[in-house]
Amino acid sequence: MRTIHKYLPVLFSIIAMTFGSCSADYLDESDFPMEPGVGDTPLLNFDGQDNLTVSNDGGEYSFSFTANLPWMVESRASWVTLTCDDRGEGGKEPVKVTFTVSRNGTIEPRTGEIRVWITEDSEHIVTISQEATPIQELGNNWYVKADGTGDGSSWASPTTLSNALAAAVDNDKIYVAAGTHCPTAMLAGGNQVKDNTFHVAANVSIIGGFPADATEGAVADPDANPTILSGDIEGGPAFHVMVVTAPKSDIFSVNVSGVTITGGYANSSAQTITINGAKLHRSYGAGITVGNTNVAFTDCVIRDNYSPGYCGAVYVTGGGEARFTDCLFEENESGGNGACIWNSATLYMDGCTVRNNSNTGVGCGLYAYDNDKGEVKSYIYNTSFLNNRTDGIKNSRRGGGCYFRENSRSVAVNCTFDGNFGGNGAAVALYGTSALPSELTMISCTVTNNESAFTGGGVEAGDYTTLNMYNSIVAGNRDAEGYPDIVITSSNAGTSDLPAVLSYCIDGSAVYGKDKAAVSGAVFDFETMLSSISDGVRALSGDNNPALSYGMPVDELASIVTGMSPEVDPEILVSDQKGNDRTGNVMGAYTGD
Repeated sequence: MRTIHKYLPVLFSIIAMTFGSCSADYLDESDFPMEPGVGDTPLLNFDGQDNLTVSNDGGEYSFSFTANLPWMVESRASWVTLTCDDRGEGGKEPVKVTFTVSRNGTIEPRTGEIRVWITEDSEHIVTISQEATPIQELGNNWYVKADGTGDGSSWASPTTLSNALAAAVDNDKIYVAAGTHCPTAMLAGGNQVKDNTFHVAANVSIIGGFPADATEGAVADPDANPTILSGDIEGGPAFHVMVVTAPKSDIFSVNVSGVTITGGYANSSAQTITINGAKLHRSYGAGITVGNTNVAFTDCVIRDNYSPGYCGAVYVTGGGEARFTDCLFEENESGGNGACIWNSATLYMDGCTVRNNSNTGVGCGLYAYDNDKGEVKSYIYNTSFLNNRTDGIKNSRRGGGCYFRENSRSVAVNCTFDGNFGGNGAAVALYGTSALPSELTMISCTVTNNESAFTGGGVEAGDYTTLNMYNSIVAGNRDAEGYPDIVITSSNAGTSDLPAVLSYCIDGSAVYGKDKAAVSGAVFDFETMLSSISDGVRALSGDNNPALSYGMPVDELASIVTGMSPEVDPEILVSDQKGNDRTGNVMGAYTGD
């Protein structure tokens, strides 16, 4: 007991000090002695600094005040962190409070408080108002390497693409390093290894082209760092390399850039899986299947995909909208229709090359048709269709380059069709029915060196179609039956006057001005007036070339799309396929540098 009594005074002293410090009105003046003459009435002065507005990105900020007595400061928001002392002595000199604000990771503005006080009755609140972050700027970053085993939070801890896609949500970004990436996750509703695919179920961005050994700060360069998404899986190949079914959004969409999609091998039987309201065929779209979603592919290569049935490379269905910009489609194959692209919804192509694809059906390069007879829209700009073949030697094997079928609305601007082969309509074929007519508008296109095994080496228009042609060259094409470069195979009286519009165009050697008016004395010779193909286009050449002087004036070109369906941006019409400004009256896809 004597030992306990010995320490009791010390214990009581500590308790008294503790309760005294909690209940005191003032800070400990032994730590912060007051200057002479400042007085003992608490005074805080902020010179109107009651509210501060900060950006959604956050950053470093400050404000100043004066206090005549010892003071304290605290943050009342988890996203506002003080970077200065939280207490100090009073005096006459201004005190600077510095703090950092975290990025606002929400779509709502938010407010927080910084409290400065001397006593409970003498305090000041500075309100921090932070702007909302636009929803498009939200999202997480994922980092992917072919052999990734980490959590994907950095290049130092990369994960696989299948894992990143499984975890990602709308507006996330997935950065993918060079190498060969194979899918390890099965498509929902699948039941075999070949159903493994890169399933894009959220509106994310997939960016390829980073170095295989990427570290923080790495920059994408797809040409230097090939990023290959391959269907060559163990137990495969995969029916589809990529399936995109992210729900449509007014704010987000799927974006894929800088990757090569290859090695898909679609099923031979027509089994289906329904996801997000879209019926997906195992036997269609070995490279990419797009179902009821909005997706954009940029600077991608879709190569060497195969379907024993239909559509070797890309299938767009179920109300989907797919955009391809600066993409290359090559060496894809199918045993039926649409070796390269089958569009049964809405398709945009700009600056693409479609070459060396083959099938034994119809519509080798592009096939526009919905099995359910819905409306199909195709917007094809600044794109070359080269050396595509529908190899079945039948007159029904239409459209080596493109085949636009019933209930399709299509437009091609600044496009080159060269070296394609088909039964009828080697470059372009158009077909409709009385209930579901089709329409195609071709503006500033060059169609040459295509070959038909039967009729229509260049462009063929069949029953119940509307063909409008402006400022285009269709010449130097061949067929077995000696028909013109633009041929009408319709037996329907209402279609017999096609093309409905032939304005400022060349058909074979004949030159036409406005509204089918033949230009007397003008003759086009494709052998001397079109140069050899280079970089997907043919330049105009030769003396007295009518394509250099009888084309549509630029102001007329820009105006013809008014009220057009599908809608076309007039800006596309005032430049050529390679982006050169159109000047003068020049026909065709390419005006020259």
